[in-house]
Amino acid sequence: MKMYQLVWRYECSPEQKDQFEEAYKRNGTWFHFYEKSEDYLGQELIKKSDKNDYLVIDSWISKESYEDFLTKNKSEYDQLNSQCAPLYSREEFLGFYETVDH
Repeated sequence: MKMYQLVWRYECSPEQKDQFEEAYKRNGTWFHFYEKSEDYLGQELIKKSDKNDYLVIDSWISKESYEDFLTKNKSEYDQLNSQCAPLYSREEFLGFYETVDH
């Protein structure tokens, strides 16, 4: 089964680390927002071992399902995004990815 994935990179200070991880971890704040959609497949939080540098990977069944969810929940998304913005010093969207079936 193909998955559609959004990949983000974040940097945060040591003081922000615990709150950041709480918001972006599997079963965290963002997970609970997205899990309202049956098309949401989960979230991974990956930390660089020697820094407070993270990758967040959100998985969906399709790009369309993600975009539809975002359109229908734009206000709540914007509010949550504003609430979480102070938790990191840098945010970079790395792109949309899709699993490759062989």
